[in-house]
Amino acid sequence: MRFYLTMILLLLVSGCGTILWLVSTSMPAGATDLGFGFKNPSFSGSGYSSHVLSVEQLRFTRDKDRKDKKAADLAQAIRDAKNQTINKFLVNVESRIYAQLSKQLVDSMF
Repeated sequence: MRFYLTMILLLLVSGCGTILWLVSTSMPAGATDLGFGFKNPSFSGSGYSSHVLSVEQLRFTRDKDRKDKKAADLAQAIRDAKNQTINKFLVNVESRIYAQLSKQLVDSMF
């Protein structure tokens, strides 16, 4: 009994598959002509002004980033130079000398 149910099921599945294959192969194929068009607006001309603006914007942004990076590197180098131990020592000595000079000036005036 089980064998017969399996055979019936197999026949139904293969029959449905055959019907689907016949239906899909009997449909007419549809095709259109291939059309070629440039994607780059420099060649096609459509959207060229926005393309040029975006290229200029990218160039400007790149140049600005480069200048900002250079300025930041220069500022960092100046900060590093001021933060060295010898410079701290010189600033400290200078402030002590000025403090002594101002003290002597006040003492001599009064």
